[in-house]
Amino acid sequence: MKTRSGISAGLPEDAVDAKKQSKYERIAMLYMADKENIDNLCIRFDAIAICASENNHALLRHHKGCFDGRG
Repeated sequence: MKTRSGISAGLPEDAVDAKKQSKYERIAMLYMADKENIDNLCIRFDAIAICASENNHALLRHHKGCFDGRG
């Protein structure tokens, strides 16, 4: 999840770059390595982007499966 108060620095979802994707993939793999009976488990990485506006409103976008976790 990433929140920004405007888009001058880019959209919130743009912050999930290749480096962050790799980090999240490693965390997920470590978690899964610690569990039993999940060999055939499919995982999905979603991103939630929130743009807050000046008038106390926000735009929320849910990007389902924004990257596949295959490196």
